[in-house]
Amino acid sequence: MTRIHPSTESGVDVEDPVPELKKDKGLQEVTFSPPVYDDEDEDVPKQTYELSMFEKIINYILCRADLATQKLDNKPVSLLDLFRFANRTDWLLVVMGIICTICAGISQPLLALIAGRLTNVLLVYPPRSTTFRDKAYENVYILVGAGVFYLFINFFQYFLFQTVCNRIVSRIKRHYVASIIRQNAGWFDKHHSGTLTTTLNDNIDRIREGIGEKLGLLLRGIVMLIASLIVSFIYEWRLSFVMLGITPACCFAMSLLSERMESITFKEFDDVGKAGAIAEEAILGVRTVQACNGQEEMVERYSAELAKGKKFGIQKGYWSGLLGGLFFFFLLLFIGIGNLYGAWLLKVGVFTNPGDIFVCIFSMLVGAYFLGLASPHLMAVLNARVAAATIYQTIDRVPKIDVYSNEGERPPNPVGRVVFKDVHFRYPSRKNVKVLNGLNLVVEPGQTVALAAENPRLSGF
Repeated sequence: MTRIHPSTESGVDVEDPVPELKKDKGLQEVTFSPPVYDDEDEDVPKQTYELSMFEKIINYILCRADLATQKLDNKPVSLLDLFRFANRTDWLLVVMGIICTICAGISQPLLALIAGRLTNVLLVYPPRSTTFRDKAYENVYILVGAGVFYLFINFFQYFLFQTVCNRIVSRIKRHYVASIIRQNAGWFDKHHSGTLTTTLNDNIDRIREGIGEKLGLLLRGIVMLIASLIVSFIYEWRLSFVMLGITPACCFAMSLLSERMESITFKEFDDVGKAGAIAEEAILGVRTVQACNGQEEMVERYSAELAKGKKFGIQKGYWSGLLGGLFFFFLLLFIGIGNLYGAWLLKVGVFTNPGDIFVCIFSMLVGAYFLGLASPHLMAVLNARVAAATIYQTIDRVPKIDVYSNEGERPPNPVGRVVFKDVHFRYPSRKNVKVLNGLNLVVEPGQTVALAAENPRLSGF
């Protein structure tokens, strides 16, 4: 709030009407001298934050040039700051979740090794031989065991990250509400309740996505790519170099698809939201609509807004089909190139077993596929950092008059005598309108006082 220093010229001296209270040793009268400050809630010039070079590069890789050039009101928090409200139990669960994520990421390329062994059995050994049957059953048992292991490891990965996410989000909500309650009247004059709840819900959803299962999927995709590269290059580096181009190609297709879907969805939601507002207006005022015979007009308005969003729905289908098909085109293209080059390497004697070709190709294929799907998860983590900065700014704001503070004098038995002497007050959003203009008032202990404004609706008791 904005306070104006009381003028010494216009000040009114108020005599003490109850001097006898001071003589009572059982009571103690305390005069509070709150700090006088000006413009606590004045508009502070906003400082925009420009993304770092690393963040810009990430956005360009994800085909989000629009995000690379944008300026933010708050500096995004670091990845560790997303877990600012995590306790020791949460960190233990996070570590366990990361271990499960690493195991899940490594297990996928290892399946390529098992599949390569099975391919060698099918192509090398005679189908009716005992060796063929023994080797086939051996690899089948390994596949079944790997499937059971993968089932449990994926379950615990999702479970641990979601558990930590829900626990942290619950604490963030609690601290956010507690911080809102501690703010002063001037702050609420600029931040309306509807805006605060909308900010909380929107940003909490983004934080939930950034520290939940999508963070685990992002880490798993990165581990899977690294493990795939290691396995593939160990078996044959020349074929691996040929297949290496599949990774940026798939990432480009999926990143471009994610950017197109997000852009079109925002435009579609805008028109659908307008249509929803018309429907809500018609339902809430259904009696008025019927009385004025306006049913057809409301339906026409609703249909017109829906028609505007229809084209965006068609565009979503177009881009989804085109870029999704491009993604699988790259996959099949590199599979064909890899098989062609691998067959030539087998012919010249570089490969001794045909299953090794399958190991190299399948390892790179798995790594590129899941890394391509991880680009939306990376965008979710980046958005969570921005959302957390907005939420933390409110949580960290401490007003000068702090109701939660334990500092200051605490009189043991104060007299409830209130004195207002030449008090001036105005709200920061209405600086030209004085609410209090030189108020002088003394309220004695046990006395009931009613304050009435010129407008009866503004009166308070």
